Amino acid sequence: MKGLILMQLELRDVTVSIGGNTILKNVSLEVEKGEIICLLGESGCGKSTLLKTIAGILRQDSGKIFIEGKDNDGVPVEKRGTVIVFQDLRLFPHMNVFENVEFGMKIRGVPKAERIRTVQAAINSVGLSGLEKRKITEISGGQRQRVALARAIVLKPKLLLLDEPFSSLDESLKDAMRELVLNIHKQTGITTIIVTHDKKDALIMANKIAVMKRGEILQYGPAKEVYENPASREVADYFGNMNYFKGKVVSNTFYCSHFKIEAPVEDGTYSVMIRPKDLEITQEGDFEIEDIKYLGDRYSIQIKKDGDCFNILKENCDNFKLNQKVGIKFDPSKIIYFKEKEN
Repeated sequence: MKGLILMQLELRDVTVSIGGNTILKNVSLEVEKGEIICLLGESGCGKSTLLKTIAGILRQDSGKIFIEGKDNDGVPVEKRGTVIVFQDLRLFPHMNVFENVEFGMKIRGVPKAERIRTVQAAINSVGLSGLEKRKITEISGGQRQRVALARAIVLKPKLLLLDEPFSSLDESLKDAMRELVLNIHKQTGITTIIVTHDKKDALIMANKIAVMKRGEILQYGPAKEVYENPASREVADYFGNMNYFKGKVVSNTFYCSHFKIEAPVEDGTYSVMIRPKDLEITQEGDFEIEDIKYLGDRYSIQIKKDGDCFNILKENCDNFKLNQKVGIKFDPSKIIYFKEKEN
């Protein structure tokens, strides 16, 4: 219990090793009831291991896992109140859609009339009405994702755990599945944890994001906060290629080889980060346009000076061309300071 808020899930210093290798290192996390949390990070950072540990498939070496305030040490998978949907879905090819969705309820001994009513409602909610009798081998990959989701929600879990649920889908299907998961969450309120390496998934869906690397959580907080105020360059760089200007702050002024500005930080060596969308180019200056790429809805413009290269995103570049000399400008309130270690 934290104040008057019941934590649906709480991890305290969870460490997990597999085959003698430490995969998770003292991971702590709090998830409130009804939240959608995204574990975001590159392959091999420990996201899926963390999901399996929450589910009880893997056992932690040390640390504690609490679900609704209950210590889950020694609690088997089937009694944790969690349901995990794996990346490979693990559907039964010899069963039809209805039988796959029904399977977990049948194992739990739910009466037939209730099973039929609940399964049909779930199938309807994921947009598979009319496909109840189809074999899994007779439906598309996107439809299989929907079957796996329906099979999970009929069990009414305390925690719905989704392991890379959209990774095998093309972009249009990804958009549809994101909306489906969000709609189901709105209807059911099931606390959901999603593993993904896609920053778009995390930003669109999550109440909170945990950015992971090397088995640790680098930053955890509201999606907007993590994106707009990254705690480190590693977190910032996960959301795209950023521009960094290295320099020093002396008496509230940041000095680098390209500009100087007032700085609301203590003296020291810093890398100042400016997102490509927040860096603008002007007609006059001593930077040179090295490359222009058309991205469909905008242009990516690369400029250089004294061996340093920077990227800018603009909706149009009618007034700019390759090898043109340009300047830069930006809103100082949009920049982020990362203090460097002093030598």
